[in-house]
Amino acid sequence: MSSELKRFATRECKSCERRAFIHCQQVRFVTVDSTVKLEVLDWGGSGRSVLWVGCYLTAHVYDNIAPKLTDQFHVYAITRRGVGASDHPSSGCSPQRRADDVLEVIDALKLERADSGRQLVRWGHSAYARRAQS
Repeated sequence: MSSELKRFATRECKSCERRAFIHCQQVRFVTVDSTVKLEVLDWGGSGRSVLWVGCYLTAHVYDNIAPKLTDQFHVYAITRRGVGASDHPSSGCSPQRRADDVLEVIDALKLERADSGRQLVRWGHSAYARRAQS
């Protein structure tokens, strides 16, 4: 590990004020599609909300980059259904259903409000980057 990365990785966590290898985040589960629980990570922060959605990885893939953005954004990430700690239902994994899951998380967390004047920033990678644009 480079000395620069090690210095960042062991810095004091803004959330719990302890030195940690990985920035602490709040882990919660949001129910979508009536019964499916999705893991949602919240690193905190100030400013506009940022929501990351990965394709076939857990939200923890952002553990190293998310803390770097918390001085400008409130950072969240979703672990999609069928991956990691999120539920693994036997059906309902179509691209449309996964996109609807993201919209339900946005609604449940009240991340985008028309009267706030602060629109949600949605970031994705792989297949979700295209979905995040729509």
